[in-house]
Amino acid sequence: MVNTAYETGAQSSPPKFDAPISSLMIGLDVGSTTVKAVVMDPQTNEILWRRYERHHTRQAQKVLDFLHDIETEFPESADKFRIFMTGGGGNLLAEFVGAKFIQEVNAVSLAAEHLYPDVGSVIELGGQDAKIIIWFTDPETGAKRKVPSMNDKCAGGTGAVIDKISGKLQLTSDDLGALNFAGVKIHPIAGKCGVFAETDINGLQKQGVSSDQLMASLFEAIVQQNLSVLTRGNTLRPTVLLLGGPNTFIPSLRDCWKENIPKIWEERNVPIPNGVDPRDLVFVPDNAEYYGAIGAAIYGKSEEPDIGEYSGTDSLSQFVEVGRSKMREASGDIGLWRTPEELAEFKERFTKKPWEAATFVPGQTVEAFIGIDGGSTSTKAVLVDESGTLLAKAYQLSKGNPLLDTQDLLKQLREHVENQGATLEVQGVGTTGYAKDLLAQALEADVAIVETVAHTQSALHYHKDVDVIVDVGGQDIKVIVLKDGQVKDFKLNTQCSAGNGYFLQSTAARFGCQVEDYAEMAFEAEQAPVFGYGCAVFMETDIVNFQQQGWQEKEIMAGLAKVLPKNIWLYVVSEPNLSRLGSNFVLQGGTQHNLAAIKAQYDFIKSKVPESNVQVHEFPGESGAIGAALEAARIVAGQETTFIGMAAAETLEFTATRDESTRCSLCKNKCLRTFVDTTTRDGVNKRFIIATCDKGAADDIEDVKAVHKRMEAVKKAHPNFVEKAGLAVFRSTNPPKVSTLNPDLAEEPESRRGGLGLFARNQKSTPSGKISDDVLELRQNVKIGMPRVLNMYAMSPLFAAYLQALGIDFRNIIYSDYTDAQMWYRGSRRGSIDQCFPSKVAIAHIHNLVFDKKRKPDLIFFPIIQKLPAEIFDGVDSDACPVVSITPDVTRAAFTKEGDAFAENNIDFVSPSLDMGMWPLFELQMYDCFKAILQITKEENHEAVEIATAAWRKTWQSLRAEARTVLDKLEEDGKVGVVMLGRPYHNDPGLNHEITVEIQRKGYPIFNVDTLPQDDEILDRLFGDEIREGKIDHPLDISDAWKNSYSENSNKKVWAAKYVARHPNLVAIDLSSFKCGQDAPMYGVVENIIEASHTPFFSFHDIDENKPVGSIKIRVETIDYSLQRYQEELQRRKQGEDSVLRLIAEYEEQLEAGLDESVVVELAQAVDGVTTSGSEPLFAGQGTPAEDSIGAGPTGGNGNGARPTVGVNGSANGNGRAKVNGTAVDSKIREYETKLREASGLTQYTVEHFSRPFERPWTKDQIESTTILFGGLSMAHEELLTHSLVKVGYKSRPLPIPDNDALQIGKEYCNRGQCNPTYYTVGNLVKYLKELRDQGEEDIENRYVFVTAGSCGPCRFGMYEAEYRQVLTDAGFGGFRVLLFQQNGGLTSNDEDAMEINIPIALAFLRALVLGDMINELGYKIRPYEVHTGETDRAMEEAKRVIGDALREGRTIVRTLRKVKKLFESIEADYTRVKPKVKIIGEFWDQTTEGDGNYNMFRWLESEGAEVLVEPVGTWVDYKIWIAKHHAEEEMQVDKSKKPLVRKLKAAQIAFRAYHDLYRWGLGFKIDPLPDQQKLADYAHDYYNTYLGGGEGHLEVAKNVLVNEEEHAHMVLSLKPFGCMPSTMSDGVQSRVVADYKDAIYVPIETSGDGELIAKSRVQMKLYEAKMRARQEFADVLKSTDITLDHVKGYIDENPERRSAMRMPPQHEKIGTAANFVTSVAKDVNVR
Repeated sequence: MVNTAYETGAQSSPPKFDAPISSLMIGLDVGSTTVKAVVMDPQTNEILWRRYERHHTRQAQKVLDFLHDIETEFPESADKFRIFMTGGGGNLLAEFVGAKFIQEVNAVSLAAEHLYPDVGSVIELGGQDAKIIIWFTDPETGAKRKVPSMNDKCAGGTGAVIDKISGKLQLTSDDLGALNFAGVKIHPIAGKCGVFAETDINGLQKQGVSSDQLMASLFEAIVQQNLSVLTRGNTLRPTVLLLGGPNTFIPSLRDCWKENIPKIWEERNVPIPNGVDPRDLVFVPDNAEYYGAIGAAIYGKSEEPDIGEYSGTDSLSQFVEVGRSKMREASGDIGLWRTPEELAEFKERFTKKPWEAATFVPGQTVEAFIGIDGGSTSTKAVLVDESGTLLAKAYQLSKGNPLLDTQDLLKQLREHVENQGATLEVQGVGTTGYAKDLLAQALEADVAIVETVAHTQSALHYHKDVDVIVDVGGQDIKVIVLKDGQVKDFKLNTQCSAGNGYFLQSTAARFGCQVEDYAEMAFEAEQAPVFGYGCAVFMETDIVNFQQQGWQEKEIMAGLAKVLPKNIWLYVVSEPNLSRLGSNFVLQGGTQHNLAAIKAQYDFIKSKVPESNVQVHEFPGESGAIGAALEAARIVAGQETTFIGMAAAETLEFTATRDESTRCSLCKNKCLRTFVDTTTRDGVNKRFIIATCDKGAADDIEDVKAVHKRMEAVKKAHPNFVEKAGLAVFRSTNPPKVSTLNPDLAEEPESRRGGLGLFARNQKSTPSGKISDDVLELRQNVKIGMPRVLNMYAMSPLFAAYLQALGIDFRNIIYSDYTDAQMWYRGSRRGSIDQCFPSKVAIAHIHNLVFDKKRKPDLIFFPIIQKLPAEIFDGVDSDACPVVSITPDVTRAAFTKEGDAFAENNIDFVSPSLDMGMWPLFELQMYDCFKAILQITKEENHEAVEIATAAWRKTWQSLRAEARTVLDKLEEDGKVGVVMLGRPYHNDPGLNHEITVEIQRKGYPIFNVDTLPQDDEILDRLFGDEIREGKIDHPLDISDAWKNSYSENSNKKVWAAKYVARHPNLVAIDLSSFKCGQDAPMYGVVENIIEASHTPFFSFHDIDENKPVGSIKIRVETIDYSLQRYQEELQRRKQGEDSVLRLIAEYEEQLEAGLDESVVVELAQAVDGVTTSGSEPLFAGQGTPAEDSIGAGPTGGNGNGARPTVGVNGSANGNGRAKVNGTAVDSKIREYETKLREASGLTQYTVEHFSRPFERPWTKDQIESTTILFGGLSMAHEELLTHSLVKVGYKSRPLPIPDNDALQIGKEYCNRGQCNPTYYTVGNLVKYLKELRDQGEEDIENRYVFVTAGSCGPCRFGMYEAEYRQVLTDAGFGGFRVLLFQQNGGLTSNDEDAMEINIPIALAFLRALVLGDMINELGYKIRPYEVHTGETDRAMEEAKRVIGDALREGRTIVRTLRKVKKLFESIEADYTRVKPKVKIIGEFWDQTTEGDGNYNMFRWLESEGAEVLVEPVGTWVDYKIWIAKHHAEEEMQVDKSKKPLVRKLKAAQIAFRAYHDLYRWGLGFKIDPLPDQQKLADYAHDYYNTYLGGGEGHLEVAKNVLVNEEEHAHMVLSLKPFGCMPSTMSDGVQSRVVADYKDAIYVPIETSGDGELIAKSRVQMKLYEAKMRARQEFADVLKSTDITLDHVKGYIDENPERRSAMRMPPQHEKIGTAANFVTSVAKDVNVR
């Protein structure tokens, strides 16, 4: 960006204007790098004065200077200005000058609308921020709505990055202004991260790329980043305004936008005016840099006259002079140490003595192994002897080619030996790092080892007990978690460089400090500024700000060191609970040479895990190279090395080529490859190809054929049932036709018994007659499309067979293609929400069916599957995932919100709601769906469903039979198979990123959950003992491990984990998609089940649309290494087991032959001499797990499910032997076996499998000594509930409203990926219990219980209970009791339990809820209009006291409410204040909580001038009754026994609503009635399926429709917490609602704990529109009633009773309260 002097011109002297001087408006935009100011005439919007200058981090001083200049320019207005601020620095400074703060997006959009009414889009780049605003215009009404977006956590793609790179290239502002974009060669540069971009620039600069190409490439990266991320899938609309300094002052950047945006318009068919060059519709407008300031001033015109009154500069001057230093003192932290003794002790422990390389004697032959670590920024090489001792090391910053770097390092190592007169004899070479394969091929190294394993080998070599390795390099971060000495999991920073050592090094260099001296300088600081962790570009600006505040360089360096562990653990790894990873931490990587970095990490880890042991690797920078050398030693093990030799390596000539000529054409991915052509000194030429797959490594067609043949052989030898299942479910099962199409059939097909009695038939009919020719022709010709998505990967065989049975040709069943990147790119842009990838990708599949298929379907069948077939034994329910279920409706909305894409292409979209857990109902639903479409009879439908069910079962039975054969082979060979624990859609190669294929290529067969064999023999072998012991009731029973068995696919995943844990030849990988709300609560359970049996377990969590190829490759190679070792041990164990059994059999024969004594004498000799092949003792070198550096635990030692062999009884856990006749003989055999096993290390043991924690009961005799804790409602509800429970004999106490501290505690203890209510509520309970303990409270676990909600349909709230129990155990409250209140059935209880949900207790709850609703509603209605601030809150407190006393004492509530009414009547209110009404909808918790959880949104809205309409809890209670009745009525269609239940539920709803109305009567009917649930359902029905029971889902949609249909509010604000599944999906449907109600003002907000500023920015922008609408409505009412506001106020003065707050006007005659009030008053003739 360029410094710009403020503009003089017209501003050189005071302007002349007609507006009153007092009305001048000041708009100030205080940005991250500049300050912009305007003075405007509010009458004409004329800019009278403006200025734009950099503040060089002195924001306050620059604002002060501007204001002084403004006062000088307009002396007559100095004390009469109104001032409004925006920008990142405006919020802090506004209060010092009386300004109101305006959110940036709001200000910019207002300026654009006023200055360019036809604006379509705005793109603004600032110093650290980027914004995109898109206006959508309705073609019918011309109404506009805007969609804003801006960055929050990352400054990649902003002006700060441009500043930094241009400074690095030493380009002046004039140089930037002279750059060209057109025709300049573009190079790939990372756009996501500024630091990664700088690294790419560095590499290109080393290659001699010119500055103009580098900057053009940077601009391209920035533009692409913003277009792909900030547009949020929307299309920019012409005209596009380019705003902000970079866009304004850098022509080349502008040209880049002009180049790229028209391409998108062309691709997406955006209409462009005839004769207009699309490039001309992208431009920088006049005053572009001032739009924020202009918009702030314009916004001020909408505020009340007393808002934004300029208070002068005195307070700001004081802040500049002394305030910043006070802020510095208040915001600072201690340095890196508290006492000199602490620092001295630390240095004593961690300061390393100088290392000296090994010395040799002349003539000595040095036999050693070489390890090479080819990293991204540097290369390291080491020389290690056979004992693992480091002899020499070498290091070099990358020159851009790892082979060249390696040659230099090899020369250094050789010279170190030879310069001492010794000779180097290389025994083996290992490579690691990103260049490992290239180096290994060129040097013919013995092994190329994945870097995670290399680092692990090295760490375990020096530190025997290691749980966590923290490797921090220049730009890379690797956190490796170990279990039983093997890599269990690891995290890499793949998209962000936050938390690396390069930033520390570059900062030290800026301060003139060598990185070697960093620590000493940082240790001199006694205080340090507090940096926000995260983006390194943001921290760059923090450094400058801290310097301006007076922080010294040493203090800043200490602060940067302190933020390093936060960047590692909280930002990159996202794991605040370090204790769950282990207690032994090893720090390594080049950054760990810095003692300041070590001290910060040490303190951070100790604060999280006080008992932890933190160690630093002996050679932190060379740890990877050492690990590679150690692995080479293990692999070679006395054999000949394959290494080409030092001389050949050092003289190796090579060229490396990576350009378009090396692009692979062997598949549609078209990947770039690297060709390395080498020539040895003997003239031997070789080519090595570095590619992302085996095919790409082929150079010619013959090589391709060889690779293909090899891959096919691997696939045949190691089948991948994930792939097989993904193909099989979409093949025809060739089912028979229904009888009407087969006249010769006399009987309908026999119904066969399915697994677990699934789909048992309970009705019969015999179809007869033939169908008409017209119907037959219809069925033969109709083309039906089905997307390959979601549960179609499980149920497609059933649906396809159903259609085929009815006469649909399978060729006319058109499936969408399999997911790939191209499909996703083409079809995903219609999405409007950020749900999980499996759901999002459904939009792309429907796009594929509608637009990409040559044969277009006549209809698309995409059912809403409510429940799946129940295959798990006795589960609570068999629900489908709520996100998956409602995806068809969300998809429909995406294709109909901007025109109807289905109708335009003559396609019907059919999405019936199906309950596959209730067979008769499912059959009826299928009939209702297809009776008209295919003209079928009930008899045909019944028969087709029977046929389809058989075909579906047959598909999976066939796959399981094939899988059983493979599993038998694994058992026979002692090998390992991998089970993918995933959901059906993870069979999609585009969703699983071909992870299973990569593992298969390593030589392992792959199973999935549904293909695990379920025949009786293997199920009895695995689960039989547990059934016989009474631990479970059925092989498919999961109640021992998982209580919350609501979701069928979740249940099956838990069962598969149990299966793996009990089978020694199976291991597991857990696949989970990003934002999977069903998986997140189960992470710990699945892991615990498998690891309890010491079975290897690996995970790929948070899978999304981005395929991290490098990360997947590293993870797969790590898994392969671990499984190789596990399999080796399994095979050794199997060989040993076979030999033991053979010896036992021989011993038994000798006993029977009477040779007892001689055999016993030879026992020791038998054990010592047994061999497996005649050459080595059987157990030689086997060792124990502790002796293997990275071996598995007791491999195969889960001890269960081994195939029975001679002498073993085949019991379910494989422990023990068959009985032998004769007690004495049997005893001797057992004694012999025991001694033999002890001697051989093959002792058998019984595994204690995982079971869920024991739940302590709360019994009646404990009531008096126990206090109930609860939370999750508003303060009014919770206080009244406490009083209400006293009356029924319980002591209770509400928890405090959860705050952000509770959120952080929740994140620290909970599983990752939970929704925010989980984090807040769980964290809040732990926080409260810890506070009790810290206060000295004793016996907490017995004196308190906590009540939480259980099942509530699609919400994961029902799974919280498991989270509470696990977290409480981890926090030290393992015995604390959590009671689960089932919303569908109360507390699970027996006669001894302390709380039974009887009528008195139910009434106690209901009274508190209803009365809490009413107090809250009065507060929301009155507080915005109170004349005397605080009166309403005081009345609310008194009302809670009065009602609470009545509840405690059991007094009449209606009489008490009359007293409450009088309390509120005494409040003086002014209902002529014009305020927009904002209706709050959304997720239950987010609507109810009153704190940080929803950004304190309700009070903030009131402070912004709005009246808030919050939905009462009573609506949710009413809904729960209605939905239960709704489902019962649905089931009653096929089950008449539900009729009494329906009657009861109807009566309950009538009674509850009457109860509510009674209390309304007590308050004079000033409380709104509850909405009619049937009306809500009717409103929602066309948008969102109402059968799902998704309360937030269909209620959100229904309320939005209700508000717009019946005009209840000016604006709707939908609040949902991060991770809420139903609310996220309802947002997807809301886009269609908003499209239908074109005047709707609707704002969806996701509350995540952070991001508050951006959320409120969006709300404020829409609130401005609502204010304008409310004011227009008020003006229209005044005009229509022919009165003025003065008339109304005069009438009130004459009738003071109208000032009473309880004289609020009737609602809904008009929208606004003021408009309603005037309408009401106008009816009185006296007002005129």
